[in-house]
Amino acid sequence: MAFLKALGDISPFSDALNCLVKICNKIAITTEVLREYKCKVTAEGMTNVILMRKIKDLERIGKTKEVHRTQLNHAKTLIQTANLPLPTDSFDHKFFEAAIACKARYIVTTDPGSLNLNPYNHPPVDMKIVTPTEYIIENC
Repeated sequence: MAFLKALGDISPFSDALNCLVKICNKIAITTEVLREYKCKVTAEGMTNVILMRKIKDLERIGKTKEVHRTQLNHAKTLIQTANLPLPTDSFDHKFFEAAIACKARYIVTTDPGSLNLNPYNHPPVDMKIVTPTEYIIENC
């Protein structure tokens, strides 16, 4: 939801997205994540057309990374074999799988169940789970 709020120009989410675009390589998007965003987009005051246009804008400037099925399968296997913790809400697992698949340094969220797992230092995975405000303070 943080990403949807960012695309909807809601601060501090949009500020975090602007910071991300400036300093980070890519924003990971999977089919599962995009499907969830499409279901929730109207709650953030947008339509699917606006969502897809904004994602296309990010693609056009080279800031999105499509995570392929093989990468996700590898991440899911790693989560199981290394017994990596996941949020208790199984609907949030897709975000961790995407982050692990593309070796993300951050998950930016406001979800308390995910934030409780910060820092996520479980070799071979090392990333931070932060709020949009914390991301801005640390990086911009």
